[in-house]
Amino acid sequence: MELKGFLCGRILRLFAVAIFLSVPLLFAQTAVPLLSRPIMDTAGIVDEETQVALDEQIRALYEENGTQIAVLTVPSIGEESIEDFSMRVAREWKVGSKGADSGVLITLALAEHKVRIEVGYGLEGTLTDAKCGLIIRNCMTPAFKNDDYSGGIRAGVEALLGLIRGDEELNARLESYAQKDDGGSPQLWIPLLMVLIFFGIAIPDSMGYGPFACFWIKAKAAGKPFVRRKRPVVKGSASASGDSFDTSSHSFSTSSDDGDSFSGGGGDFGGGGASGSW
Repeated sequence: MELKGFLCGRILRLFAVAIFLSVPLLFAQTAVPLLSRPIMDTAGIVDEETQVALDEQIRALYEENGTQIAVLTVPSIGEESIEDFSMRVAREWKVGSKGADSGVLITLALAEHKVRIEVGYGLEGTLTDAKCGLIIRNCMTPAFKNDDYSGGIRAGVEALLGLIRGDEELNARLESYAQKDDGGSPQLWIPLLMVLIFFGIAIPDSMGYGPFACFWIKAKAAGKPFVRRKRPVVKGSASASGDSFDTSSHSFSTSSDDGDSFSGGGGDFGGGGASGSW
């Protein structure tokens, strides 16, 4: 009994120490500032001219279709990942129209050299993870590497504005960036895969060997017998229908006693977007 009591006491003490040590970590997270303007430059790296220009463009976009963009720069995010910090900010600020979830957040952590584009649910089809990654790598971080944070943020915001508005020229430019990332040549594995599918599945399957008939080829090449499978009988049918998304209405409002006020409209986020570093 004494040994059992000793062990229980030791375990409780260790548990208490663990709790005590974890409390400072919980409070060490970078605080999320109150959203009051489109470009929240708490790191002090964006010049006023850029802030004013982007402020006008971001507000104009909202007036067009209810989409809202916000930018946050911070000196540091400590031990927290850029993804976790960005999501905390996005869910606290609630950028984008409620219901439409048409919000975009750019988060930059200066000390960690990290940047992320967080995309609301309603824009994930337009601002795909791949396109956000291309914007970060080709429009933003090249400027950041030269300490041109104003230029990089402006290039990133304007690229997002273009995609949201359906700028075909911008889409073509992003496609060219993607080809450069792939080495500037076609994907050679695609035609090879098609050949393998044709010879490994289509032809032997017509002989009754089923959809895994590549094993038939392997067996024949090795001179081994291959047991023929019976074709399964498939019954029933399936249909699919696409879900429609209506962005015709939005609830975000900038009206208040202060005409320059800026706040989130209730948009939600699910982790879509991309991160980068420089």
